[in-house]
Amino acid sequence: MIPKEDQHIEFKMLWKEDFLKNVCAFANSKGGMIYIGINDKGEANGVDNITKLLETLPNIINQKTGIIPSVLIEKIEGKQIVKIIVQASSVPISYNGRYYLRSGSVVLELEGRKLSDFLLQKSGNTWDALATYPNREFEPDHESINRFKKLSYDRLPFAQDENDVHVLIDKLNLLTPALRPTNAAILLFDKNPQRFFPQAVVKIGRFINEADIVSSDIIEGNLFQQAENTMSILKTKYLLSPITYEGIHRRELLEYPYEALREAIFNALIHRDYNTTSAIQIKIYNNSLSITNEGKLPPEITIADLRREHLSKPRNKLLADIF
Repeated sequence: MIPKEDQHIEFKMLWKEDFLKNVCAFANSKGGMIYIGINDKGEANGVDNITKLLETLPNIINQKTGIIPSVLIEKIEGKQIVKIIVQASSVPISYNGRYYLRSGSVVLELEGRKLSDFLLQKSGNTWDALATYPNREFEPDHESINRFKKLSYDRLPFAQDENDVHVLIDKLNLLTPALRPTNAAILLFDKNPQRFFPQAVVKIGRFINEADIVSSDIIEGNLFQQAENTMSILKTKYLLSPITYEGIHRRELLEYPYEALREAIFNALIHRDYNTTSAIQIKIYNNSLSITNEGKLPPEITIADLRREHLSKPRNKLLADIF
């Protein structure tokens, strides 16, 4: 029985070297199989030079991509078919210096931002763990560091007694093996992270409608400062706290639950994609509030998964750990 073409199966009438793109795409995705001798309709026509292909294909694929595939003969509908099995690779695979991925039954070439994200993912690193620009120095904000040491005492008691900032940063895994500050170190503890990452800000606006804004603020500083100042400005300037009474006791409750708002803002700061030019945007309307940041869910997690138990896959692991 002939299988159907899908994410993991490709049919080809005969072998062409250009199909190394398909091999590369399978290796960079979740693996797959290429059948030589089956047409696009799924009809088995067989292969004439099958012995030669069995001898040459493993070497061609290995020389051009570095992959060692399994190349087998399979008999389908009385015809001899060549089956190339490509395993998923833990390292990025290129063909002629270009990288490809499999999406459905289509081979896509990776370029620009998508290529950068792919290579970073395959390296096992996250963006926040990369070394920052070598020509700029880390300038620690001692007030933020002292506040962190105080708030983290229960979970990180060693931080309280460490007076050398660079030693503390190293113990928090915020230095690279070459002792360069990571992007996370800059975002969390630098005096002015915006000199490195001008996009790392929070923009707040009060809107009458999608087009008309009546007031706005831009929150800068490191992520701890942004978290605290964003909450403070929302409470004092943008959100209502209606007054009610329980007997003689006066109550002022924020119009949005404080804990939920704090959680949403922290998540926006921690899990956003900082390798872009956009800022976090908070839009307040008369009857709604939206918090937007750039950053997609991991491929293996869907929106539906968020409603049930699922693995935690933080985009910025160091930021998440420190927060």
